[in-house]
Amino acid sequence: MHVAIDALLLKNQNSGTGLYTHYLLKALSPLPSAHHFTVFADAAYHFTSEFESSSMNSEKVKLYGTAHRIAWEQLILPKRLRDMQVDVTLYPFFTKPVLSHVPAVVIIHDALIKVYPELIEHPRRWYLDTMITHAIKQAAYILTVSEYAKSDLVKHYGIEPARILLAPAAAAPHFEVKISEEERCATLHKYAVPFDRFFLSVGISHKYKNYIELLSAFRVALVENPALRLVMVGNAGNDQQAIDAFIEQHALDTKVFRARYVKSEDLRAFYASAASLVMTSRYESFAMPIVEAMHVGCPVIIANRTAMPETAGDAALRYDTMEDLTHRLLDMWSNEMLRQRLVASGYAQAKKFSWLNTAQCVLEALEKAVRAV
Repeated sequence: MHVAIDALLLKNQNSGTGLYTHYLLKALSPLPSAHHFTVFADAAYHFTSEFESSSMNSEKVKLYGTAHRIAWEQLILPKRLRDMQVDVTLYPFFTKPVLSHVPAVVIIHDALIKVYPELIEHPRRWYLDTMITHAIKQAAYILTVSEYAKSDLVKHYGIEPARILLAPAAAAPHFEVKISEEERCATLHKYAVPFDRFFLSVGISHKYKNYIELLSAFRVALVENPALRLVMVGNAGNDQQAIDAFIEQHALDTKVFRARYVKSEDLRAFYASAASLVMTSRYESFAMPIVEAMHVGCPVIIANRTAMPETAGDAALRYDTMEDLTHRLLDMWSNEMLRQRLVASGYAQAKKFSWLNTAQCVLEALEKAVRAV
Protein backbone atom coordinates (compact mmCIF):
# COMPACT_ATOMS: atom_id res chain seq x y z
CA MET A 1 0.00 0.00 0.00
CA HIS A 2 1.42 3.39 -1.03
CA VAL A 3 0.28 6.14 1.34
CA ALA A 4 0.71 9.84 0.57
CA ILE A 5 0.57 12.31 3.47
CA ASP A 6 -0.07 16.02 2.95
CA ALA A 7 2.08 17.67 5.65
CA LEU A 8 2.62 20.97 3.85
CA LEU A 9 1.44 22.96 6.88
CA LEU A 10 4.23 21.74 9.17
CA LYS A 11 6.13 24.74 10.54
CA ASN A 12 9.47 25.05 12.28
CA GLN A 13 7.64 26.32 15.37
CA ASN A 14 4.75 23.88 15.55
CA SER A 15 1.90 23.87 18.01
CA GLY A 16 -1.36 21.95 18.24
CA THR A 17 -2.09 20.18 14.95
CA GLY A 18 1.48 20.66 13.75
CA LEU A 19 2.95 18.89 16.79
CA TYR A 20 0.37 16.10 16.45
CA THR A 21 1.31 15.61 12.79
CA HIS A 22 5.07 15.62 13.39
CA TYR A 23 4.95 13.07 16.20
CA LEU A 24 2.45 10.93 14.31
CA LEU A 25 4.87 10.79 11.36
CA LYS A 26 7.75 9.89 13.70
CA ALA A 27 5.66 7.03 15.12
CA LEU A 28 4.49 5.76 11.71
CA SER A 29 7.97 5.82 10.23
CA PRO A 30 9.55 2.82 12.03
CA LEU A 31 6.41 0.66 12.17
CA PRO A 32 7.02 -2.77 10.61
CA SER A 33 4.64 -2.95 7.66
CA ALA A 34 4.56 -3.60 3.94
CA HIS A 35 3.36 -0.06 3.34
CA HIS A 36 5.33 2.83 1.88
CA PHE A 37 4.75 6.47 2.85
CA THR A 38 5.46 9.63 0.85
CA VAL A 39 5.22 12.82 2.93
CA PHE A 40 4.74 16.12 1.12
CA ALA A 41 6.38 18.83 3.24
CA ASP A 42 7.37 22.47 2.87
CA ALA A 43 11.03 22.64 1.75
CA ALA A 44 11.55 25.18 4.55
CA TYR A 45 10.65 22.59 7.20
CA HIS A 46 13.88 21.65 9.00
CA PHE A 47 12.82 18.41 10.69
CA THR A 48 11.86 15.96 7.92
CA SER A 49 14.92 13.82 8.78
CA GLU A 50 13.22 12.92 12.08
CA PHE A 51 10.61 10.83 10.28
CA GLU A 52 12.41 9.71 7.12
CA SER A 53 13.14 5.96 7.00
CA SER A 54 13.29 3.00 4.64
CA SER A 55 9.47 3.04 4.50
CA MET A 56 8.91 6.81 4.64
CA ASN A 57 10.41 9.44 2.36
CA SER A 58 9.69 13.14 2.13
CA GLU A 59 9.02 15.11 -1.04
CA LYS A 60 9.97 18.70 -0.34
CA VAL A 61 7.89 21.40 -2.02
CA LYS A 62 9.23 24.94 -2.32
CA LEU A 63 6.36 27.16 -1.24
CA TYR A 64 5.99 30.93 -1.62
CA GLY A 65 3.34 31.85 0.90
CA THR A 66 -0.18 30.76 1.71
CA ALA A 67 -1.75 31.42 -1.72
CA HIS A 68 0.93 29.39 -3.46
CA ARG A 69 0.55 26.51 -0.98
CA ILE A 70 -3.22 26.39 -1.52
CA ALA A 71 -2.81 26.48 -5.31
CA TRP A 72 -0.17 23.73 -5.24
CA GLU A 73 -2.24 21.61 -2.91
CA GLN A 74 -5.46 21.99 -4.90
CA LEU A 75 -4.06 21.85 -8.46
CA ILE A 76 -0.65 20.16 -8.52
CA LEU A 77 -0.97 17.60 -5.72
CA PRO A 78 -3.89 15.67 -7.31
CA LYS A 79 -1.77 15.11 -10.45
CA ARG A 80 1.23 14.01 -8.36
CA LEU A 81 -0.94 11.50 -6.54
CA ARG A 82 -2.18 10.03 -9.84
CA ASP A 83 1.34 9.89 -11.30
CA MET A 84 2.66 8.14 -8.18
CA GLN A 85 -0.23 5.63 -8.23
CA VAL A 86 -1.00 6.32 -4.58
CA ASP A 87 -3.45 3.90 -2.95
CA VAL A 88 -4.65 6.14 -0.12
CA THR A 89 -3.99 9.64 1.21
CA LEU A 90 -3.81 11.06 4.73
CA TYR A 91 -4.65 14.71 5.38
CA PRO A 92 -3.72 15.70 8.96
CA PHE A 93 -4.65 19.40 8.66
CA PHE A 94 -8.47 19.24 8.31
CA THR A 95 -8.66 19.79 4.51
CA LYS A 96 -7.89 17.94 1.26
CA PRO A 97 -7.69 18.78 -2.48
CA VAL A 98 -11.18 18.88 -3.91
CA LEU A 99 -10.01 17.47 -7.28
CA SER A 100 -8.31 14.40 -5.83
CA HIS A 101 -10.36 11.20 -5.88
CA VAL A 102 -7.76 8.94 -4.29
CA PRO A 103 -9.29 7.28 -1.18
CA ALA A 104 -8.66 9.63 1.73
CA VAL A 105 -8.54 9.76 5.51
CA VAL A 106 -8.82 13.26 7.00
CA ILE A 107 -7.88 14.17 10.57
CA ILE A 108 -10.18 16.80 12.09
CA HIS A 109 -9.27 17.65 15.67
CA ASP A 110 -12.30 19.74 16.59
CA ALA A 111 -15.28 21.82 15.48
CA LEU A 112 -13.74 25.02 16.86
CA ILE A 113 -14.49 26.99 13.69
CA LYS A 114 -18.20 26.28 14.25
CA VAL A 115 -18.20 26.88 18.00
CA TYR A 116 -16.00 30.01 17.99
CA PRO A 117 -16.10 31.42 14.43
CA GLU A 118 -14.84 34.80 15.66
CA LEU A 119 -11.37 33.28 16.17
CA ILE A 120 -10.76 33.41 12.41
CA GLU A 121 -11.15 36.42 10.14
CA HIS A 122 -14.03 36.12 7.67
CA PRO A 123 -12.28 35.30 4.33
CA ARG A 124 -10.14 32.57 5.89
CA ARG A 125 -13.09 31.28 7.91
CA TRP A 126 -15.19 30.93 4.74
CA TYR A 127 -12.34 29.11 2.98
CA LEU A 128 -11.75 26.71 5.88
CA ASP A 129 -15.43 26.00 6.41
CA THR A 130 -15.89 25.28 2.70
CA MET A 131 -12.81 23.05 2.49
CA ILE A 132 -13.59 21.14 5.68
CA THR A 133 -17.12 20.47 4.40
CA HIS A 134 -15.70 19.15 1.11
CA ALA A 135 -13.14 17.02 2.97
CA ILE A 136 -15.85 15.46 5.12
CA LYS A 137 -17.97 14.61 2.07
CA GLN A 138 -15.06 13.10 0.13
CA ALA A 139 -13.13 11.25 2.85
CA ALA A 140 -13.63 7.55 3.44
CA TYR A 141 -13.03 8.11 7.16
CA ILE A 142 -12.54 10.98 9.57
CA LEU A 143 -10.07 10.64 12.43
CA THR A 144 -10.34 12.69 15.60
CA VAL A 145 -8.74 12.81 19.03
CA SER A 146 -11.46 12.08 21.62
CA GLU A 147 -15.01 10.88 22.11
CA TYR A 148 -15.96 14.48 22.91
CA ALA A 149 -14.48 15.71 19.62
CA LYS A 150 -16.31 12.93 17.78
CA SER A 151 -19.65 13.94 19.28
CA ASP A 152 -18.96 17.58 18.41
CA LEU A 153 -18.16 16.74 14.78
CA VAL A 154 -21.37 14.74 14.53
CA LYS A 155 -23.30 17.65 16.05
CA HIS A 156 -21.86 20.44 13.88
CA TYR A 157 -21.16 18.64 10.58
CA GLY A 158 -23.75 15.85 10.57
CA ILE A 159 -21.14 13.13 9.99
CA GLU A 160 -22.31 9.54 10.39
CA PRO A 161 -20.68 8.35 13.66
CA ALA A 162 -19.45 5.14 11.99
CA ARG A 163 -17.23 7.21 9.67
CA ILE A 164 -15.39 8.82 12.60
CA LEU A 165 -12.55 6.83 14.16
CA LEU A 166 -10.39 7.79 17.15
CA ALA A 167 -6.66 8.48 17.08
CA PRO A 168 -5.95 10.26 20.40
CA ALA A 169 -2.94 12.51 20.82
CA ALA A 170 -0.03 11.86 23.19
CA ALA A 171 2.75 13.86 24.77
CA ALA A 172 6.01 14.42 22.92
CA PRO A 173 8.69 11.88 23.94
CA HIS A 174 10.81 14.51 25.68
CA PHE A 175 8.14 14.93 28.36
CA GLU A 176 8.95 11.41 29.54
CA VAL A 177 12.60 12.32 30.19
CA LYS A 178 13.27 13.37 33.78
CA ILE A 179 14.54 16.93 34.03
CA SER A 180 17.51 17.72 36.28
CA GLU A 181 17.36 20.49 38.87
CA GLU A 182 20.14 22.29 37.01
CA GLU A 183 18.22 22.23 33.72
CA ARG A 184 15.00 23.29 35.43
CA CYS A 185 16.62 26.36 36.99
CA ALA A 186 18.52 27.25 33.82
CA THR A 187 15.35 27.09 31.72
CA LEU A 188 13.37 29.32 34.08
CA HIS A 189 16.28 31.77 34.01
CA LYS A 190 16.34 31.63 30.20
CA TYR A 191 12.73 32.87 30.09
CA ALA A 192 13.30 35.34 32.96
CA VAL A 193 10.66 33.70 35.16
CA PRO A 194 10.81 35.57 38.49
CA PHE A 195 9.21 32.77 40.57
CA ASP A 196 10.48 29.33 41.53
CA ARG A 197 6.98 27.94 42.29
CA PHE A 198 3.73 28.94 40.65
CA PHE A 199 0.45 27.88 39.09
CA LEU A 200 0.76 27.39 35.35
CA SER A 201 -1.51 27.95 32.34
CA VAL A 202 -0.47 26.83 28.85
CA GLY A 203 -2.22 27.99 25.70
CA ILE A 204 -2.79 30.94 23.40
CA SER A 205 -4.77 33.71 25.09
CA HIS A 206 -8.05 33.39 23.17
CA LYS A 207 -11.36 34.13 24.88
CA TYR A 208 -12.45 30.51 24.86
CA LYS A 209 -9.41 29.64 26.99
CA ASN A 210 -11.24 31.54 29.74
CA TYR A 211 -8.18 33.03 31.45
CA ILE A 212 -10.19 35.82 33.02
CA GLU A 213 -11.87 33.15 35.16
CA LEU A 214 -8.43 31.84 36.17
CA LEU A 215 -7.20 35.34 37.03
CA SER A 216 -10.39 36.13 38.96
CA ALA A 217 -10.11 32.98 41.09
CA PHE A 218 -6.39 33.55 41.54
CA ARG A 219 -7.02 37.11 42.72
CA VAL A 220 -9.56 35.93 45.33
CA ALA A 221 -7.23 33.14 46.50
CA LEU A 222 -4.42 35.67 46.95
CA VAL A 223 -6.40 37.36 49.72
CA GLU A 224 -6.14 34.17 51.79
CA ASN A 225 -2.62 33.24 50.65
CA PRO A 226 -0.47 36.13 49.35
CA ALA A 227 2.34 33.70 48.46
CA LEU A 228 0.49 32.41 45.38
CA ARG A 229 2.03 33.08 41.97
CA LEU A 230 0.93 32.42 38.38
CA VAL A 231 2.85 31.94 35.12
CA MET A 232 0.93 32.15 31.83
CA VAL A 233 2.59 30.50 28.82
CA GLY A 234 1.22 31.16 25.34
CA ASN A 235 1.21 33.67 22.51
CA ALA A 236 -1.19 36.61 22.44
CA GLY A 237 -4.71 35.84 21.22
CA ASN A 238 -8.00 37.71 20.96
CA ASP A 239 -8.35 38.06 24.74
CA GLN A 240 -4.88 39.40 25.46
CA GLN A 241 -6.03 43.01 25.81
CA ALA A 242 -8.64 42.06 28.42
CA ILE A 243 -6.09 39.92 30.28
CA ASP A 244 -3.56 42.76 30.36
CA ALA A 245 -6.24 45.18 31.56
CA PHE A 246 -7.34 42.80 34.33
CA ILE A 247 -3.78 42.35 35.58
CA GLU A 248 -3.18 46.10 35.58
CA GLN A 249 -6.54 46.99 37.15
CA HIS A 250 -6.02 44.59 40.05
CA ALA A 251 -2.29 45.29 40.52
CA LEU A 252 -1.27 41.70 39.78
CA ASP A 253 1.90 42.60 37.86
CA THR A 254 4.19 41.23 40.56
CA LYS A 255 2.10 38.09 41.05
CA VAL A 256 1.54 37.07 37.42
CA PHE A 257 4.26 36.49 34.79
CA ARG A 258 3.51 36.04 31.09
CA ALA A 259 6.12 33.94 29.31
CA ARG A 260 4.47 34.00 25.86
CA TYR A 261 5.98 31.41 23.45
CA VAL A 262 7.97 28.62 25.11
CA LYS A 263 9.61 25.79 23.12
CA SER A 264 7.96 22.43 23.74
CA GLU A 265 11.21 20.98 25.09
CA ASP A 266 11.49 23.85 27.57
CA LEU A 267 7.95 23.40 28.88
CA ARG A 268 9.22 20.50 31.02
CA ALA A 269 10.91 22.99 33.34
CA PHE A 270 7.66 24.95 33.74
CA TYR A 271 5.65 21.83 34.55
CA ALA A 272 8.36 20.61 36.95
CA SER A 273 8.25 23.94 38.81
CA ALA A 274 4.47 24.34 38.96
CA ALA A 275 2.31 23.68 42.00
CA SER A 276 -0.29 22.74 39.39
CA LEU A 277 -1.29 23.15 35.77
CA VAL A 278 -4.69 24.90 35.62
CA MET A 279 -6.97 24.34 32.60
CA THR A 280 -9.95 26.72 32.54
CA SER A 281 -10.92 26.45 28.86
CA ARG A 282 -14.51 26.45 27.64
CA TYR A 283 -13.52 24.26 24.68
CA GLU A 284 -10.92 21.51 24.34
CA SER A 285 -11.03 18.55 21.99
CA PHE A 286 -8.17 16.79 23.82
CA ALA A 287 -6.10 19.23 25.97
CA MET A 288 -2.52 18.13 25.36
CA PRO A 289 -1.03 20.11 28.30
CA ILE A 290 -2.85 17.76 30.69
CA VAL A 291 -0.90 14.73 29.45
CA GLU A 292 2.37 16.68 29.21
CA ALA A 293 2.03 17.88 32.81
CA MET A 294 1.19 14.41 34.11
CA HIS A 295 4.28 12.89 32.46
CA VAL A 296 6.49 15.47 34.21
CA GLY A 297 4.86 14.94 37.61
CA CYS A 298 2.82 18.13 37.70
CA PRO A 299 -0.68 17.82 39.25
CA VAL A 300 -3.58 19.21 37.26
CA ILE A 301 -6.73 21.25 37.92
CA ILE A 302 -9.34 21.18 35.15
CA ALA A 303 -12.72 22.71 34.40
CA ASN A 304 -15.30 19.92 34.41
CA ARG A 305 -16.28 20.34 30.75
CA THR A 306 -15.61 19.35 27.13
CA ALA A 307 -12.82 16.77 26.57
CA MET A 308 -10.78 17.59 29.67
CA PRO A 309 -12.40 15.04 32.03
CA GLU A 310 -11.97 12.39 29.31
CA THR A 311 -8.26 13.14 28.93
CA ALA A 312 -7.53 13.56 32.64
CA GLY A 313 -9.64 10.67 33.90
CA ASP A 314 -9.67 10.58 37.70
CA ALA A 315 -6.15 12.00 37.92
CA ALA A 316 -7.06 15.70 38.15
CA LEU A 317 -8.94 18.01 40.48
CA ARG A 318 -12.10 19.22 38.76
CA TYR A 319 -14.08 22.40 39.35
CA ASP A 320 -17.48 23.67 38.19
CA THR A 321 -17.61 27.29 39.37
CA MET A 322 -15.14 30.09 39.96
CA GLU A 323 -15.64 29.64 43.70
CA ASP A 324 -14.71 25.97 43.30
CA LEU A 325 -11.59 26.97 41.39
CA THR A 326 -10.53 29.35 44.16
CA HIS A 327 -10.72 26.52 46.70
CA ARG A 328 -8.83 24.14 44.37
CA LEU A 329 -6.00 26.66 44.00
CA LEU A 330 -5.64 27.10 47.75
CA ASP A 331 -5.79 23.34 48.39
CA MET A 332 -3.25 22.50 45.70
CA TRP A 333 -0.77 25.12 46.88
CA SER A 334 -0.69 23.97 50.52
CA ASN A 335 -1.71 20.29 50.56
CA GLU A 336 1.36 18.22 49.66
CA MET A 337 -0.39 14.88 50.26
CA LEU A 338 -3.07 15.87 47.74
CA ARG A 339 -0.42 16.89 45.22
CA GLN A 340 1.51 13.63 45.58
CA ARG A 341 -1.65 11.56 45.18
CA LEU A 342 -2.49 13.41 41.97
CA VAL A 343 1.08 13.09 40.69
CA ALA A 344 0.97 9.30 41.15
CA SER A 345 -2.42 8.93 39.46
CA GLY A 346 -1.29 11.36 36.76
CA TYR A 347 1.68 9.18 35.79
CA ALA A 348 -0.67 6.23 35.34
CA GLN A 349 -3.18 8.26 33.31
CA ALA A 350 -0.52 9.73 31.01
CA LYS A 351 0.73 6.24 30.09
CA LYS A 352 -2.64 5.48 28.51
CA PHE A 353 -1.68 7.76 25.60
CA SER A 354 1.18 6.88 23.23
CA TRP A 355 2.16 7.85 19.71
CA LEU A 356 2.62 4.17 18.88
CA ASN A 357 -1.06 3.54 19.64
CA THR A 358 -2.01 6.67 17.67
CA ALA A 359 0.04 5.52 14.67
CA GLN A 360 -1.60 2.08 14.76
CA CYS A 361 -5.07 3.69 14.85
CA VAL A 362 -4.16 5.81 11.82
CA LEU A 363 -2.73 2.83 9.95
CA GLU A 364 -5.89 0.81 10.57
CA ALA A 365 -8.02 3.69 9.24
CA LEU A 366 -5.89 3.92 6.09
CA GLU A 367 -6.22 0.16 5.50
CA LYS A 368 -10.00 0.37 6.01
CA ALA A 369 -10.20 3.23 3.51
CA VAL A 370 -8.46 1.11 0.85
CA ARG A 371 -10.69 -1.87 1.53
CA ALA A 372 -13.79 0.33 1.25
CA VAL A 373 -13.06 1.19 -2.39
